[in-house]
Amino acid sequence: MTTVASRADARRLARMAVQKRLAACVQCIPGVRSSYRWKGKIVESSEILLLFKTAKKALPGLMKAIKATHPYSVPEIVVVRVSTGSKEYLDWISSETGR
Repeated sequence: MTTVASRADARRLARMAVQKRLAACVQCIPGVRSSYRWKGKIVESSEILLLFKTAKKALPGLMKAIKATHPYSVPEIVVVRVSTGSKEYLDWISSETGR
């Protein structure tokens, strides 16, 4: 997952990941309110949360692509491992992120 400040950036990152088959699906969730410390100051901002649905084999490429195209100098990239899920859905993710 990652966050961005604008809908345009969210659409651009989501489309890039799906076009390059680095993610089978990207959900863009607006309305996230973030509070964090940046360069010694507390900042509050509205962001869009992007959830990338990908397979383990595609993860290194996805992380590299996010870092290369993300508008933030230090983008949030957090990986949440799926321990179980619908076999059909997980198979679909694997097939869509295959080469």
